[in-house]
Parts: sequence; C-alpha cells; structure tokens
Amino acid sequence: LKDLAMILEVSDKQDIKLEAISLQKSLTEAKGMVEQELTDSDSVLEMVTPTGQLVMAFHPYLVSVFYNLFSNAIKY
Repeated sequence: LKDLAMILEVSDKQDIKLEAISLQKSLTEAKGMVEQELTDSDSVLEMVTPTGQLVMAFHPYLVSVFYNLFSNAIKY
C-alpha cells in the first residue's frame, strides 16, 4: 500500500527515474500484497522467474502492474 500511495503522489510529477530492478523481487513483492486475497479465494500463485533478471522500470509502477495482474487473475 505504501508503494501504491507513492504512485499517486508521483503521478503528478515529471521526475520519474528508471532503474535496474530485480524482476523476481518485484514479482515477490506484488505476490505478498495479494496473499490475503489468495488465502480467501483458496487460490495458489506459482511463479517461475529467472534468477538475476533485471528490468529498467520505475519500481512502484512495476509492482503496481504485477499487483493488478495478480489481483485481477484472482477475481476473474
């Protein structure tokens, strides 16, 4: 939620900086944000990601994208 709040705060600013981010770390962080939804829906989320894979992104946005994907997959 802290990162999602940061997205709203940053959306009005133009100083978004891309950085090399661990894909695995971002996916794991987003998965942690939907753990309760997974439990409540008796769902399982399995992820297979290559170790050490980096992407150039703005971290809060990337986690938000994964969170939305996971959350929507659980709901629908």
